Amino acid sequence: MGGPSFDESIPFKGLRIAIMTVSDTRTEETDKSGAYLVEQAQNGGHHVMDKVIIPDDRKRIEVQLRRWINEPNVEVIIATGGTGVTGRDVTPEAFEELWEKPIPGFGELFRMLSYEKIGTSTIQSRACAGVARGTYMFALPGSTGACKDAWEGILRYQLDIRYRPCNFAELIPRLNEEYAGWYAHRGAKKPARGLRGTGRPAKVAGRTCEVWPRTPPHGRRANRRWLQSCRLALLTPPTTPSAYFRAPM
Repeated sequence: MGGPSFDESIPFKGLRIAIMTVSDTRTEETDKSGAYLVEQAQNGGHHVMDKVIIPDDRKRIEVQLRRWINEPNVEVIIATGGTGVTGRDVTPEAFEELWEKPIPGFGELFRMLSYEKIGTSTIQSRACAGVARGTYMFALPGSTGACKDAWEGILRYQLDIRYRPCNFAELIPRLNEEYAGWYAHRGAKKPARGLRGTGRPAKVAGRTCEVWPRTPPHGRRANRRWLQSCRLALLTPPTTPSAYFRAPM
């Protein structure tokens, strides 16, 4: 049985990636880590859909992450910075607030690779990853060296659909299969006007959806029970009733 390799018989598929630098001090001119990730993604055949610099502010990080998660043209989010243990390092907390499934192996593998270069200092890194609404999310440390370790040691392989025996890229079409096509639209704080319960197509956040005909009950616990019984993903604040949509299959 052969070891890890690339299957050249499979056509390469570039993924749509958004890159975030989390820093209070960096600018586009001084953001070497963000520039490195953009360069590597493009050189690897992927498409960089957006690139931003966000301060070390948890709420602002979450707002940008939600925007990308709700964007159909973003399949992968890579953030750099804010993964340490100081008071201003809040990137992992922002990620954990939004993802549905963590990928603990990413952080474990990253720290193993980093240990080979910086020894026990790697213990201060809280690099992490997860999945939210079919979007991969990776949080890397802020140093260019750490970004290089993550890209060259993990991401360049796992984001390549040709990599064998398995990779993240080939799983993208299946990331949302648990919900059988049913979603709650995160961005709408109120239902689309005149469409609740009609079943007519509605254009929401660039997607054509059918309005779910039932109104969810108020209250956090009641909302959760109702959603669980309907096998829906809760993607709005649980205390805020929202329109529910059926995503196109």
